[in-house]
Amino acid sequence: MPSHWIRMGLGAAFTIALAILAVVYFRVGQPIFDMATGEYSGEFSYLIGQIEVVVPAIIGILLLATWLWVVAGPVQDEPASNMRRPPR
Repeated sequence: MPSHWIRMGLGAAFTIALAILAVVYFRVGQPIFDMATGEYSGEFSYLIGQIEVVVPAIIGILLLATWLWVVAGPVQDEPASNMRRPPR
């Protein structure tokens, strides 16, 4: 099985995992953050605003990095495989 099919499978699996992470974050995390900044605010409540911005950005960066790896991986593997062949 060529490595590009393995990379595509891993990319698809990681994309599904990131989609599940995003759904859990927006369905569970956001209401918890809203409670934390409401009447129950504590000494770390100022971090909630930063977390609300950073977590979606990290999810997007991980998704972009995954698909860059899927696309650029075979390009990197091709010269390496050509160099391993003995000259004829």
